[in-house]
Amino acid sequence: MTLVSFKIMTFIGGLKHPITCAVGSVLYCVGSVLYMKGYADNNLDVKDARYKKGSAVKWLGFFASFVSTIKFSYDLIKA
Repeated sequence: MTLVSFKIMTFIGGLKHPITCAVGSVLYCVGSVLYMKGYADNNLDVKDARYKKGSAVKWLGFFASFVSTIKFSYDLIKA
């Protein structure tokens, strides 16, 4: 998962579900900041520290955009 793929999914999914993608984007940004804070923490093991500070929120934002994109694509196919 890269930022570019997230932006594309958010743009496409946001055409049909803008509020869901906006909330997902906020969650993605918050999760990214928490990921960086965990990565910068020298007290924890590097392998696990990235995910111990709450960066799982990033995945919630990613999947919100992913599901919105899938739903929009499904609606286009069914139309």
